[in-house]
Amino acid sequence: MRQDRTFEEILTDEILFLALVDRIDELGYIGDRIKVQKMTFLSECQMFVQESKGFNFTFYRWNWGPMANGLYQAWDNLYRTGHLDEQEHFILTDAGRALAREFRHEVLEAEQNHFFWSIIDEVCQKHAKEPGGEIQEYVYKMKVVPIGYTSPMTIEDVPLTVHLIEALDEDEAKRVIAIDQGWLETLAIILHPENKASIEKAVRDFGEGRVLTHEEIWGGV
Repeated sequence: MRQDRTFEEILTDEILFLALVDRIDELGYIGDRIKVQKMTFLSECQMFVQESKGFNFTFYRWNWGPMANGLYQAWDNLYRTGHLDEQEHFILTDAGRALAREFRHEVLEAEQNHFFWSIIDEVCQKHAKEPGGEIQEYVYKMKVVPIGYTSPMTIEDVPLTVHLIEALDEDEAKRVIAIDQGWLETLAIILHPENKASIEKAVRDFGEGRVLTHEEIWGGV
């Protein structure tokens, strides 16, 4: 396990979060930061305890329960790229909804990713209509084994700053979400347009028959 995320993991987290928000919007209402943060935690926690690598956020105990700095970075980037808006509550833009639906239909609902989508859908079915404060109280009462601990305790009793979830390495996971290279390249260009030139050059090189290493494709982003 580790705290730092690769660029591919950042892309995965951003698109999974967008798909989660879209499903919340379908079944209820998106709500505020507390609500979406706790629902992201609930989704990742179920994956983590089953040794499955979908989300890669590091969540730690903070004043309002589980918190992930990487999630704030995802919000800021999705706002910057026009996929998410925030007024009193989060709003999914038309572009955000379209991207989330396409990814869901082509990737998340594929047989190999059924496990991950079923967790997100289950969390949304249960909590999409609830206010953030109610979900927060539910999360506080959950029992977890914090990172570095051996016994379960309620999240409310976990000391501040103690990590609750960290990113799994692929060799630690029983399951890893399957996102093909084409989708990763698309997400890199759409969600991080500042990297468009370097990614397109790498793709052109590949098309011309030059064999590229993983580092050559993603090293410049």
